[in-house]
Amino acid sequence: LSRYTSEDSLTFEPLYADPSQLRENFVIDRTTGTLKLNAPPPPTLKHEDVRPVIGIMGLVQLNAGDYLIAITNMVRIGKIFGHEVFRMTEYCVYAVPRTTTHLSPDLKTDDATYLSMLDDVLKSECYYFSYTLDLTNSLQRQHSFFRDPSNISPTWARSDDRFFWNLHLSRKMIDASQQPGNDLSNFILPVICGYVDIKTVRVTPDRTITFALVSRRSRYRAGTRLNTRGIDEVGNVANFVETEQIVHIHETNEKFSYLQTRGSIPVFWQQFPNVKYSPKPTLERDRDSAAPFQKHFSEQIRRYGKQIAVNLVNKKGSEKVIADEYERQMSALQDAGNARYVHFDFHHECRKMQWDRISLLVEEIQTDLQEQGYTRIDGSNTLLMWQKSMIRTNCMDCLDRTNVVQSVLARKKIEEQFRDLALWPPGITNIEGIPELEAVFRNAWATNGNEVAKQYAGSGAMKVDFTRTGKRTRMGLLEDGKNSLIRYVKNNWLDGWRQDAIDLFVGVYEVRPGVRPTRPPKSNQILLAVSYSKSDLA
Repeated sequence: LSRYTSEDSLTFEPLYADPSQLRENFVIDRTTGTLKLNAPPPPTLKHEDVRPVIGIMGLVQLNAGDYLIAITNMVRIGKIFGHEVFRMTEYCVYAVPRTTTHLSPDLKTDDATYLSMLDDVLKSECYYFSYTLDLTNSLQRQHSFFRDPSNISPTWARSDDRFFWNLHLSRKMIDASQQPGNDLSNFILPVICGYVDIKTVRVTPDRTITFALVSRRSRYRAGTRLNTRGIDEVGNVANFVETEQIVHIHETNEKFSYLQTRGSIPVFWQQFPNVKYSPKPTLERDRDSAAPFQKHFSEQIRRYGKQIAVNLVNKKGSEKVIADEYERQMSALQDAGNARYVHFDFHHECRKMQWDRISLLVEEIQTDLQEQGYTRIDGSNTLLMWQKSMIRTNCMDCLDRTNVVQSVLARKKIEEQFRDLALWPPGITNIEGIPELEAVFRNAWATNGNEVAKQYAGSGAMKVDFTRTGKRTRMGLLEDGKNSLIRYVKNNWLDGWRQDAIDLFVGVYEVRPGVRPTRPPKSNQILLAVSYSKSDLA
């Protein structure tokens, strides 16, 4: 896009390689704030500024008016199914109002703080997008949608709103598109938060594959580690992430996908920062988890089929009280036939670096793994197999232990896929026999663990040496110590600010122009959340 700024308007115009294509423009009136498609040119042709823009994340309302957030630079991650995927590397926030002179000094200060919050969220290197591929939906969901040829709705309209991270920012553009002749769909760009890796690997002399890993963080109950735990009233859980492992065979155009989810233990519990190294997790005794718990699993079953709930927390110590409540709620689940609970005490079973004992968990759920299958689509785009169930894994943070176990299960599944299609070279029966694929697999899952951990806990993942190398090492233990210290500092003194910034970005907290919070926001780590209630923002 080219962005033109004048006294009267912000105008965005696509740059097309084919000059025969219709050239649309998107105009924001800087006086009224209205959004128009193909609006007449402004009264003056003199523009103050012309700059390139990669895409539009959306608009956020502050005291002065709307501010537009644009992607201004990107890095190419790779190509999957012929579609390019990118990560945002630079951005810019443009003021729609021409002046802020109408604001009081306090409101100007508030807006400066809000902009600083947005900057804190946007500078995270975790935003991915594609101009032609719906990254919010799994391969299986996309295939189900396109079975009906009449489904020609724009990408944003068929996006999974859990993973459309800039949906709140895009809302004004979506609302404006409902007006006849004002469809801004070509300018609405769904962005996911999480991690994407795409690599091409030659597995045999006559077989080349693309291996992709896509993790999608939910924007519901989004937040930071000690400020956002457990479940909410409608069944959303903290740190919910859907991870999809994709294999695409170039020569036959066959596609395979395997999905897993992670998410906080779905009961009401908390673990507020109190400067202690490890705050004690506690149940919220005054809140009944039964109805939200039922809503969570009903939604999981509706979306993914049977649930295999793998709980990795300790069976003793401070984690036990939360695990016991999880098991109690699971035993009372109405749709118990579509949910199985498996408690594997990771720290106890794998103590003294006996990481091979994860195989005990794999053996326990082996039948479930065999029965669930995976998504398989042939070269003519026919669905041959679909994934019938979901492994839902958690530990306390749904980070370190969870990522290790998910990577082990993903390895089992890709080896099953290769066996089913007879893709193994002669004499090879696992991906360790294909060194390039082994390296790509390990690095993708190790980096996935790091990136998801940074977004929730503020540091890289622990135990990542096992995922990356297949071994637990002394150096890995030292790295865990460093990450643990980083988490301690950030979770206790910095995450209040980060939580508020995320709430502002995803729309949990909305600025009411001219109305200050009960306590004005400060440029430090004090939680804004104490100055308003979530119900006030509904």
